[in-house]
Amino acid sequence: MGKKHKQQKKGGAPGKPVDASRLWQNGLAHFQQGDYPKAAAEWHKIPSAQRSPQIVAALGEAHFRRGLGIYRQPDFVPEKNCEQIISELAHALNLFPQNPRYHFHLGLAYHHQGKLDKAVSAYRKAWQLQREPKHLLHLILALLKKKDLQQAEESLKFLPEGFQKNLLATAAALLKKQTPGAIDSGAEATPAEKELFAGLLLCLEARPHDAIPRFEQALVSSPTDHVKSISHYYLGLARRAVAPDQPQASEKNWEAALNAGLRRAGIAPQHINANLFTMLWEQGLRLAGAGKYVAASLAWERALTLKPNHPALVRNFHRIKFLLGNEAGQRGRKCWVMIPTRRAAISSSAICTRRWRIGRRRDASLKWF
Repeated sequence: MGKKHKQQKKGGAPGKPVDASRLWQNGLAHFQQGDYPKAAAEWHKIPSAQRSPQIVAALGEAHFRRGLGIYRQPDFVPEKNCEQIISELAHALNLFPQNPRYHFHLGLAYHHQGKLDKAVSAYRKAWQLQREPKHLLHLILALLKKKDLQQAEESLKFLPEGFQKNLLATAAALLKKQTPGAIDSGAEATPAEKELFAGLLLCLEARPHDAIPRFEQALVSSPTDHVKSISHYYLGLARRAVAPDQPQASEKNWEAALNAGLRRAGIAPQHINANLFTMLWEQGLRLAGAGKYVAASLAWERALTLKPNHPALVRNFHRIKFLLGNEAGQRGRKCWVMIPTRRAAISSSAICTRRWRIGRRRDASLKWF
């Protein structure tokens, strides 16, 4: 009797098929409302033999999203809640083992727990299923954290060129000095290099706030020139990420990086120049929008030394000069400047020459872009 009752409760009366269509629609309604636990509960009532590939994929996605939802809980604690996330992701992978997203997020959960071997395995599986740079980036990061230098350097070869590869390559070079018996390891890593390595890993984990004190400590630990330039460069990036509305600190760090010299640093000067240009460009936009045209012209004038042919910068800089006059005009003398014509019959690209003095006119209707 007990077995019969169980069968009826689980799959309906013997011989009577479950209404899979109704359960599918019920679960879909819950899923669309963001109630993934109820959606999964409805779809689990459908016997395995009646589950279409669409239902299996949706059920896996419900478990996956239910797991990610745990991260957003206000009382989330990695040590406590990651097991729940891993359990949900394991359910998703049992249903859909070839989904690279599920393997990647399983790796992230293990990474949060500090179980680096399992994280590496999950990241590697995600990379094998889908050659997406973020899968490889996190794989290399986990390998660096577990100090598997050989595998990290092998994986670096497949990462596309760019900022993240430069950062990881720098971290790998620093790790080489910390690894006993490493080929060409050179002298043992200094305290400054160890702090810099820890800061780089925190940056890669999207924790710039925690990385800042590491870079600052590297700078006060008697660093060599190349460690000083790297520390200043990434300290500028971390400060920019934490306080994007306070560009002065980052600008000072990047200038210090250039002054410290970039030999053996693994950072090309154009990377720093690109960062400085972006900051000066954005600073000029903010100042121009606030009507502070003199300060904006100074910011853009400096930006022009970095990218003299940037179309929007050149256009806006000429608009500033239209309002203020050139440098000779700022010193109180009359000067000739090229300004856009105001005649509607002539195209906006046409220009004419007039005499102007600083402060002669303010046009609040100009748009800065």
